[in-house]
This record gives sequence, structure tokens and C-alpha cells, in this order.
Amino acid sequence: MSRSCTSVIAACLSVSCLCCTTWSPPRPMAQSALETGPARLRATLTDGRQIVLREPRVQGDSLLGDTLVSEHESAHAEWAHAGIPLGFISSVSTRIASPGKTALAVVGIAAGAAVLLGILWDNGALGGY
Repeated sequence: MSRSCTSVIAACLSVSCLCCTTWSPPRPMAQSALETGPARLRATLTDGRQIVLREPRVQGDSLLGDTLVSEHESAHAEWAHAGIPLGFISSVSTRIASPGKTALAVVGIAAGAAVLLGILWDNGALGGY
């Protein structure tokens, strides 16, 4: 298999991992939502801003956790400790599995693989004539 094919397949798999989840209010919403130990929690503040916290926990009257200093999460992303007074939070949500998005990702990847294999077959890369 050529290097470009491998790169395309790797990119499709990476994107599909992100497509399989969605942000949703935890059930039930409040302190008990943190009892499940979510790795990430998105807090929507009363002014409309959203902050994603890693390893969230409630201590006293504040929601504590680590938030990204840079715009995007990566292996070398910088995290900073953050505390948000509970009175400044209008809602919270956590990532949950999304069956609809997962199904679309699987269908999309299968279709992309079929198109790629068809192109390779027509070009003779897979032994086609």
C-alpha cells in the first residue's frame, strides 16, 4: 500500500474518533454528575463563555480543574489550574457516546475506503487491468 493511502486511512481514523462523541448535559446535572468521574467537563458561564476543565471536582463553592492555556489540545498542550465559582456557571456538560455520529463515521469511512480502493484498482495499483 502506498504511503499516501496509509496517510489517508490514518487521517480518516483520527477524524472518526472525534465524530463518535458529543457534548451533553450529564444526567442528573449537578454534583452527582461529577461522581461518575468524567475526564472532561464543559462549563458554560453566565456570560456565555465556555470552559473545558480536565479532572473536574467541586470544592466548597467552586468548580476546580485544569484548563487549556493554548487554544488546542495536543500532546504538548499547556494546562493551568482554574477555579470557577458555582454561581458563575449556568450549565455543565460532559462528552458522551453518540450512536448517530458513530454510525455516520463508520459509513463515511467505508465509503471513502471503497472509493480509494476503486481508484487504486482502476490505476492498476492493486492488479486491476
